[in-house]
Amino acid sequence: MTESEPGENHRVQSLLARLGELSDGDGGVRFDVLLETLQARGFGPLLLTISAFLLLPVGMVPGVPALVGATLVILGVQLLRGRRGLRVPDLLGRREIPKSALSRAVNKASPVANWIDDTLSGRLRGLARARVVLAAVGTATALGGVIMVLAGFVPGLPAMLAVPCFLFGLGLTMGNGAILLLGFATLAPVGWAMVAAL
Repeated sequence: MTESEPGENHRVQSLLARLGELSDGDGGVRFDVLLETLQARGFGPLLLTISAFLLLPVGMVPGVPALVGATLVILGVQLLRGRRGLRVPDLLGRREIPKSALSRAVNKASPVANWIDDTLSGRLRGLARARVVLAAVGTATALGGVIMVLAGFVPGLPAMLAVPCFLFGLGLTMGNGAILLLGFATLAPVGWAMVAAL
């Protein structure tokens, strides 16, 4: 499967619409199916959506922080190495996210998505495509994922770690280097809050 170039503009609302389709019905949606759907749109939308799970009701489902953390490690390493495509071990791919939780997350995020699409047009687009910046994003994402896996049981910690990852995903999705810089700027306060939480 081909992957879109980082920084390619995708409407966040269209991502939510696709997630809404996956959340139709009862039961759960396999994590590998979810990833396959998202990565067709590129690393930015994938990183944006996966990290957003920890800021939305999906993140309260037991096991989701560790699942997201492991995925962020793989995703970060792929970004760091300049690779395309994302494969997760079958042990992770078989895990299911309740469709009801996914549906609640989509509904909660929908009002914000329209504002993002209308407001956050590409700024500093070249920065969002710079190889060194993508490598830095990959490193920060992978490290955040490792901490999620090891200490995801600490209340509030996964959500704190998800903030810079969410901003990185949003910046790549919208081709907005200013948002990427904001993501890097949050690393210090997030690190301080993480130490305080531990």
